[in-house]
Amino acid sequence: NITIAIASNHPKNQLIQTIRSIRNCTGGESLPITVVCDSVPISPEVARQLRNYSVTYHELSVATSFAKKCKQLIELCRTDYILLTQDDVVFHRDTIKFVYRALKSSPRTTFVGV
Repeated sequence: NITIAIASNHPKNQLIQTIRSIRNCTGGESLPITVVCDSVPISPEVARQLRNYSVTYHELSVATSFAKKCKQLIELCRTDYILLTQDDVVFHRDTIKFVYRALKSSPRTTFVGV
């Protein structure tokens, strides 16, 4: 099982576009997605859309580095595999399928960044 983990500085429309592209991926329809964000509070509209896409999100009270957000994401994930990404990445329809295939073919790999 894979969790999609997204580090975000400014959770706005580009974050929703990233999540929409994940949900449209082959195999991405029901994968867990976790977002850690800081800098800008999540607006009520973005929060509503995150809930509609079944996304778990955590708002940090202080701005942190990308590395610290990734570390927190890794700590939050409870699946065998983690796919780390950012809020401005648009996934191709087959991205998750290819990532999962690569993870299964290399047992020592546990997370991938896209």
